[in-house]
Amino acid sequence: LIDRSKIRLQRLPFVESVEVENAAVPGSPDLVDVDFDIEYRMPGQFSGGVGYSEAQKVMLNGSIIHTNFLGTGNRVALELNSGRFQKLYSISHSDPYRTMDGIRRTVSVNYRDITQFTSAASDFSTTSAGATVDYGIPISEFQTFSVGLTYQHSELLSSTNSTRQAQDWVANNGNPFIEDIGNGAVFFGTEFDTVEMIAGWTYDSRNRAIFANRGMRQQLFFSMAVPGTDVEFFQARYSFTKYFPLWSNKWTIRWNAELGLGEALGDTTALPPYKQFYGGGPQSVRGFKESYLGPRDSFGRPYGGNMLVASQLELILPLPEKWASQARASLFYDVGNVFNT
Repeated sequence: LIDRSKIRLQRLPFVESVEVENAAVPGSPDLVDVDFDIEYRMPGQFSGGVGYSEAQKVMLNGSIIHTNFLGTGNRVALELNSGRFQKLYSISHSDPYRTMDGIRRTVSVNYRDITQFTSAASDFSTTSAGATVDYGIPISEFQTFSVGLTYQHSELLSSTNSTRQAQDWVANNGNPFIEDIGNGAVFFGTEFDTVEMIAGWTYDSRNRAIFANRGMRQQLFFSMAVPGTDVEFFQARYSFTKYFPLWSNKWTIRWNAELGLGEALGDTTALPPYKQFYGGGPQSVRGFKESYLGPRDSFGRPYGGNMLVASQLELILPLPEKWASQARASLFYDVGNVFNT
């Protein structure tokens, strides 16, 4: 129980390290004093920067994130990102103990203005705004069940210069419209509202939230548009991460696997383009250009698919103690792809 308490503290995002000592209580042979020595990391951060990505080129970003807002343990985040092909704005509030039984509640709102889904995709503009309410319910020491609703209003716009896939989707889904702006320029678009039911299950026995090296994490998420909404679909995603300590616990093998599947339902002809899976790049299969794995559109550019399979195997290398909590180095072997079923 003492070890479990230590791990619980280590898993808090605003705790850097925890040391525990047990001392006998003089005159009481059946009692001990348990002393926790806790080193905190900064619970909040304000950041702004200029970055470069293969997909987004020059990016501007700013964020305010506090994981222990006013000492309550609540997480508040305001994030702004602006790149070559997309602008994303979001604000969220998460209360990990909304009730005394440990039920978590997260409320978030977001706005997206995406000109292209990847750097290589043809013009296909998407504007959307939405809100999400999500509750996490603990069912055991390591497991949590989550349920919630997401509402989103979207507008997708293509033109005669867009790919056949883009033109087909906006012409056959949602509430299509044609906009003639003169000079022979015609845009084909659609707008629609969706309400998604979301549910998930998480098993997490990792020893810390950042740079874990022990334990396992499994996540299963499922979302489905409520029947009768303008666009109907479902999407499921499963991820698995396991850490295997080696050689006096100084070396660690990390195995990660991810599966994703989505399908259109009812009269909807295909998944909304922004719900497609993409593969390749630093967050997926390293060594491949970002988003370049998988199906291509009529211009030979990445379009994404409705099925994702990916896995990473890493040997995490030991680093000097002063760097171990700030950085991680590893040798890796990745496999995966994106498919259209």
